[in-house]
Amino acid sequence: DKAAKKKKLDEEVEELKRHLQIVPNYEDDGHTEATPLARKVPVVDYEIYNENNKPYFKIKRADGLHQLYLSFLSMLRNFDREDLEALWRLVKERFATTKPKNFFDNFLLITLGAMFEKPNIQAHI
Repeated sequence: DKAAKKKKLDEEVEELKRHLQIVPNYEDDGHTEATPLARKVPVVDYEIYNENNKPYFKIKRADGLHQLYLSFLSMLRNFDREDLEALWRLVKERFATTKPKNFFDNFLLITLGAMFEKPNIQAHI
């Protein structure tokens, strides 16, 4: 049963990758060009945002601006390690006492966990 769930999750991830694109939101001041590291604004929150029946990762920064990403892969390409670590802290904190209620929150929890946590050699796959 776990193998079937993992296979389904892998298939969904591949499907998301096939639809990869960064979608600029021109109606919002959140679309920014690359920022020099000296002026970099930290990630402070995220939400799963739906528009036109498409889910986006809405990444919010301390200055009040945000960026929408249609896929995790596009987010990875635009984030540096500090951004990813900040997002991992937010996700870990959010789901410390509750379980994710949707695919994208669960995907972030599992994927970022795999990137930042030490593997549990006792865990059964």
